[in-house]
Amino acid sequence: MTGTAMINDKYYGMSVDDIGDLHNRGDQPDVIQFSNYPPTHRWQNGWREHIAPKLSHEALEAMRAALTTDSPFWQQGRTTMPIVPDHAPAACACLIGIGGWKGEGIGDVGKLQLYFERIVSTPESLQCHDDDSLDSVAEDVRAWIRWHDETDRQVVRQTMLVEVHAELNRRLEDNYMAARAAM
Repeated sequence: MTGTAMINDKYYGMSVDDIGDLHNRGDQPDVIQFSNYPPTHRWQNGWREHIAPKLSHEALEAMRAALTTDSPFWQQGRTTMPIVPDHAPAACACLIGIGGWKGEGIGDVGKLQLYFERIVSTPESLQCHDDDSLDSVAEDVRAWIRWHDETDRQVVRQTMLVEVHAELNRRLEDNYMAARAAM
């Protein structure tokens, strides 16, 4: 099964806009433990295991909004626009950059570049492990970046909307379980 097949049958086949409208009304597509399904592509592992966990809730919500509306501020192929000077205000950004810009309020190009580098960097915890683990994580992240930049925009838009919803739902479930455990 691939991305959209993990969504509850009630939502399967709906357009990205329709799923976004449901979210805006407060309805959450029932993502069936999406993040628990093994990734079928290397880019999915890069996103689910190494990128998404580093993003704040606000960054994920900004990504969701950009994907839902097919925002003209979201671009593929480069991190930010303009590329230089560092202190110039951003005009558009990649999906991770959108998270930093629209979600976390990082407005200038230089700071967005640093934000992107922090999100896609190899975790410090792995830098003590063997080189194979480090190479595998780096390749997973590079696979997501390549996929984001080289895949048709509408495919990325639809697939990443499902992935972002799944991450938000996973966090909601984690918070719920933690609250229940604290009772």
